[in-house]
Amino acid sequence: MKVFNSKAAILAAAAVLAIAALVFYMLFVPGKTAVVLSNADTGKVYACFEAQEGTEFYVSFIHSVNKSEVKEFYTVYNDGIYIEKCLYSGFG
Repeated sequence: MKVFNSKAAILAAAAVLAIAALVFYMLFVPGKTAVVLSNADTGKVYACFEAQEGTEFYVSFIHSVNKSEVKEFYTVYNDGIYIEKCLYSGFG
């Protein structure tokens, strides 16, 4: 039985790295805010979006255990990014 799903782990790590990169960017580039999606292992940047306060976005990935889609919804505020809701499916 395979418990570890490397694709889901990479996507989750990319989401965490994107948030960390945004916080870093916000601290060192005054007046500019961006959401950066990148690979945690290689550092490869997949996308970079300017994000004003109130910008909403979500990250979706396949859960490593129940193999269903998870969507995490975030909102950008002046003092950081906050998760607003998380949608997931569970069977049985």
